[in-house]
Amino acid sequence: MKFGMGLGLSGQASGVVVDQTPSAPTNTALPAITGTPKVGSTITVSNGTWTGFPAPTFTYQWRNSGSNISGATSASYTLVAGDDGDAIDCVVTATNDEGAASAASNSITAGYAPANTALPAITGTAEVGETLTTSNGTWTGAATIAFTYQWRRDGVNISGETANTYDLVAADDETDVDCVVTGSNAFGTETVNSVDRAVTYPVPSSTAAPVVSGTGEVGQTLSTTNGGWDNLPTSYTYQWRRDASNISGATSSTYTLVAGDDEADIDCVVTALNSGGSANADSNDIAVTYPAPTNSAVPVASGTGKIGDDLTTSNGTWTNSPTITYQWRRDGTNISGATSSTYTLIGADDGADIDCNVTATNSGGNASVNTNDIAVTYNAPVNSVAPVASGTGNVGQELSVTNGTWSNSPSFAYQWRRDGVAISGATSATYTLVEADDTADVDCVITATNSGGSASTDSNDISITAVSLNTVGGVKITIPISSGWFRFPDFSIIVDGSDDDIIDNMTRGGHASTSTGFSDFSLGEYGTTSSYDTNDTVWSAASWDEDQSPNTAGGHWNSRSGGTMVVYVKFDTPREVNKIKIQFNSWQGGTTGQSSFEDDEGNTMTPTSYSGPAISATGVFQSAGTAEIQF
Repeated sequence: MKFGMGLGLSGQASGVVVDQTPSAPTNTALPAITGTPKVGSTITVSNGTWTGFPAPTFTYQWRNSGSNISGATSASYTLVAGDDGDAIDCVVTATNDEGAASAASNSITAGYAPANTALPAITGTAEVGETLTTSNGTWTGAATIAFTYQWRRDGVNISGETANTYDLVAADDETDVDCVVTGSNAFGTETVNSVDRAVTYPVPSSTAAPVVSGTGEVGQTLSTTNGGWDNLPTSYTYQWRRDASNISGATSSTYTLVAGDDEADIDCVVTALNSGGSANADSNDIAVTYPAPTNSAVPVASGTGKIGDDLTTSNGTWTNSPTITYQWRRDGTNISGATSSTYTLIGADDGADIDCNVTATNSGGNASVNTNDIAVTYNAPVNSVAPVASGTGNVGQELSVTNGTWSNSPSFAYQWRRDGVAISGATSATYTLVEADDTADVDCVITATNSGGSASTDSNDISITAVSLNTVGGVKITIPISSGWFRFPDFSIIVDGSDDDIIDNMTRGGHASTSTGFSDFSLGEYGTTSSYDTNDTVWSAASWDEDQSPNTAGGHWNSRSGGTMVVYVKFDTPREVNKIKIQFNSWQGGTTGQSSFEDDEGNTMTPTSYSGPAISATGVFQSAGTAEIQF
């Protein structure tokens, strides 16, 4: 039986006919299985794509390794243990009145998701500072199992602890720590927890006594080590003692001997603490004596005396082991903040005498002496990296120069030179090249100055050239026509943006020259001579592509969509030229069929009897000689 349907469309010569002829089913795209091939999961087969009329109905037979699975005759099938590791597919049979056909789906390999049979076990000492390690436990599953880990403290994940080992920290004290182990394969994942480990923190135990060190003289500072301890103390406290009696307020790891310590024995009791408790350990004794400082050799200040350099003072020689303090002075006046044994000279020190007042102190008193004076001067600037002049060496371009690298913080002055001779007024870091620089070498002298003097160095030379057309060359500028047509373009030619070099009103400038030279502007085979405007230095002509057809009715040449217009520009005498602009002002002619063209930004312009703003195409010369620029 054949069915037909006609659809009449306005303006169409005939209708559309759908022809269905009874035919047996034929498979055009195989059935496909979807779902996770995990034992216990359900997978589904699509019918695939079939032809045939009437439309077929479908039946299904699932197979294990090519053998039918009894009772598995629906579009879905739940994988069972017997499918583990086997290839499973489904045969889809399509049937209609004209016959039947079968197609087998893709096959998938069934398997088990990971299943834990023995929990992970944590090994290691469950004390702060120790490392715990978890095993994976024992697992079953058809494929390779990958494991991930998450350590927990009292059931809460510990941030960042995702390796199979974990270093116990103070926060774990008196908590239960376990590890969550997750096994994954292609068929699924399973997560199990290890057995908890209770973490404890043992009381500290001394393994090595604290050691007090320092000179046992009044005014000197003693310090103590913590000693050695087991069980990871988290903090320490200190109590200094004089002849075994606590010294009030002396509770830091250092202690400065005072007058009351003279002829006494000083030690320190160190207490180690953790959350489990505390324990004490005594240090060694230090016998204290008490002499007052006396100078026997004056301190000596030394250094170059140049701004930016360091001066250093010795302590001199003193009896009775005092502490030493320093005060640097400028012409006898204290310099604020300059209280170490070294001092870096600054600009304010230029021309001054610098010395240092050294004071020795102990519990018996103090004494001061002054060093020798150092006369300060300012180093003159020194160049380490020469200035670099850069820029394009063409007349009209701008050059710039770096300062280079100098020592001693100078200021800078600039003098540009032409062939070694200073250029009047050219005293900034940039310089714009003028015609007088043509063929010369231009450089810049950088002068660095500070209070210590000045120094000069030269930059590299830049050789200067002018960019010119030659006497027999010119410019051919090609403008693409985007669509439509136009005739009689009115355009201007602007050289280097100068009003003196504008050719205006190239009216009816459709000069249909087929010549590619400049001495002959005849129409060639079309037999009409073009006209063109001139001024003092520039003359031009324009032509359409040779494949453009003449408008015989008007006797002029038109541009078609996809064509080009060509403008030629030539200089009668040599001159320097960097840029030529072709500026279109309007089109003359009819009001229909006007053209559009692309400007130098790639924008399409579509005027109708155009009389709007000028539209420009601009080219820049890159080298001397004849140039051809495509826009």
